[in-house]
Amino acid sequence: FKERETGRITVELNLFQSDRAELVIHDDGPGYEGEQSATGMGSRLIRAIAAQLGNDYSYASDNGTRFAIRFAAKALK
Repeated sequence: FKERETGRITVELNLFQSDRAELVIHDDGPGYEGEQSATGMGSRLIRAIAAQLGNDYSYASDNGTRFAIRFAAKALK
């Protein structure tokens, strides 16, 4: 949160089909300029995790930055 002492980060995990889940991370920072300019450690980690989970993810500038990754989910027994 550049030039701020506080900020808000929310994390949600939603089951949207019986076998698919979506992890959403949203912050109220200045927004995201686009994946092509992302060279930081966080961006590299996001791309690596997405690749391991099937590479179904998206970024958006929505009153901050919103990252969503969709992946196969299994019910725990």
